[in-house]
Amino acid sequence: MKYVLNFAHPLTKDQREEIERQVGAFFEIHQPAQFDMNASNLREQVQRLVWPTYNGLGGHENIVAVIPPSLAIAAYWTALEINAGIPAIWLRRDGDTVPPRFVVGGIE
Repeated sequence: MKYVLNFAHPLTKDQREEIERQVGAFFEIHQPAQFDMNASNLREQVQRLVWPTYNGLGGHENIVAVIPPSLAIAAYWTALEINAGIPAIWLRRDGDTVPPRFVVGGIE
């Protein structure tokens, strides 16, 4: 089974379809990221988020892509923690709708 680790918002139907078109059938592991921005240990919070999920899947062999947290520095540290050549899925805003709508920007 192929997995997409999602540390951001749940995927919409359109986003799931686009990702499946690009990587094939997958199972989404949605692990929402909520960080305490008043704490001095953001990187440790990222580690506690990433490693149990990553190790529970047996490492990077079954992970086809990662959707990082929206918070830029947390996304950066997530990449550092995983650093296994796994592509990231990035989402881009689609127009100026309210509420905002995001579509798959790419898998790189």
